[in-house]
Amino acid sequence: MKPQQNARQFAAETHACAMQMMENAAYIQKELPTFGMPERLRVQIEELCAGLIATKRDMVHELGELDGFLTSAPYQIEPWIERLHRWMGESIVSIQQCVQAVDEAVTNGTASDLVLMLVMESVTNIMNAVPTLPDIENAAEDESEHDDIPEEEEEDTDGGCYGFYSEDSYPVGQLVDAPPAPLMRGAGVR
Repeated sequence: MKPQQNARQFAAETHACAMQMMENAAYIQKELPTFGMPERLRVQIEELCAGLIATKRDMVHELGELDGFLTSAPYQIEPWIERLHRWMGESIVSIQQCVQAVDEAVTNGTASDLVLMLVMESVTNIMNAVPTLPDIENAAEDESEHDDIPEEEEEDTDGGCYGFYSEDSYPVGQLVDAPPAPLMRGAGVR
């Protein structure tokens, strides 16, 4: 895969992630007034939403600049990609802190399980959209070393999952074997 294609795929996925940040933050902002909770928790959730929307705006701006460099200087794009990835990582830290605060409030009985569900549903949508960091540096070397090798599907013998690699795609996720985290305490299907 050419570095430019790899970076364009990352840019498209980053844009989709930015849109998820904005849409889910706006949804939380719209629904939040209907729930009772401690004021400090409400402020923390509102600040998270405002931060996600601001990060979305910054990311879209950076993606516009990155697009210009992909056309004119595709091998000088690492600073943009690293900055976008760092911003997503900072947002994830803020999300984790907020989720922990909501979970504690639910545990203490000062907030409803529905608040946790509202936040967790939106967080899940955002986290599912976070792209992996492309390997721009090694993509050019990989392409020149393997120009003669035909692309094939690779099967995963552990769970029947497979990855398909072509010029238009790269692996965008990683399967992780971890126990599921509880979404809500005291609620749900039994």
